[in-house]
Amino acid sequence: DKYDWRAQEDRLNAALPQFRTTVDISDPNARRRPHHDEEAAPGKSDAVPLLFCHGWPGSFIEVAPLAERKSAPRFHVVAPSIPGFGFSDASVEEGFGLRETARTFDGLMRKLGYERYVAHGTGW
Repeated sequence: DKYDWRAQEDRLNAALPQFRTTVDISDPNARRRPHHDEEAAPGKSDAVPLLFCHGWPGSFIEVAPLAERKSAPRFHVVAPSIPGFGFSDASVEEGFGLRETARTFDGLMRKLGYERYVAHGTGW
């Protein structure tokens, strides 16, 4: 009776802002060129860019403690939902699987301006 879902929702929304973007992986050169989309890129700092790939069942909420971290090392956490799971749209491409998901996540990091980043993943 004392759990306040709205307070937790506000905390999560403040710590883990949500963004939507489209990543085109059809261009074979896209992985070799850095991209930057001002509308999609959250503010960057000297924090370590971290691509956090959650498992299933799981979600980006698992990374909340890293996103809220105040001491070094600090991370710029990018925690995309797996295409077709959680808050992510499914791909319309037939046969979209693990390799395409990896290319999509790499394309997202490049779109945010990162040529180099640290990745963490579980499950797949």
